[in-house]
Amino acid sequence: IDLKCDTPENLKKLLPRIRTYELRNNSAILYGEDLRNLIPNYQLNEIPLSEGAKLLLDRMSQIIEYYSIEGKHEGEFLTYIIQQTYAAICTSLLLLIKKYEIGYKKSMEIFKKNYKIDFPELYEKIPDLDKKIEKFINWKINAQKLPNQNVEEEWFIAKKNILEVSKYFFSKFLNKNLETTEELSNAILNMGEMFYMPYIKKMI
Repeated sequence: IDLKCDTPENLKKLLPRIRTYELRNNSAILYGEDLRNLIPNYQLNEIPLSEGAKLLLDRMSQIIEYYSIEGKHEGEFLTYIIQQTYAAICTSLLLLIKKYEIGYKKSMEIFKKNYKIDFPELYEKIPDLDKKIEKFINWKINAQKLPNQNVEEEWFIAKKNILEVSKYFFSKFLNKNLETTEELSNAILNMGEMFYMPYIKKMI
């Protein structure tokens, strides 16, 4: 990220987001002056659950956008989109239980170790979610052959999984029992205050 694109004053006003936290705590200077000390030093417990919600929403949108019903999608790129989906699932769920740590591999290992214990409801519905996350994160780290030659089949599994995880996450985030896609959709459309308030408070 090119910090020269922003002013020092704007850097000081960055909101408590995952991006902000990782930029300050896990980035490298490739060229120019180190301005990271200007970024607010947020602690992990200051990152709102809205960040997990945003990740899931972004990836649900992305996984649909880059799928071609005419089969015109490119296998490796669609695999990357699926990997991004599982990375978002992992991060959002770890944020929910306050166990998130920077780094794909580290987060994946934490999730794998604690999945059955920390998320028994999800484990009952998606018992292999930890294995899916592990498979695609390992591919991200060392992208050799595709994790599954039938990428389209894998896409449908990822789509189903992120919907199930989103129902779980937003049920906890919004304190509602969301069992259907329609209930999830309505809850998202009406979550304005819960989603935006942590950022508004920092802005004012």
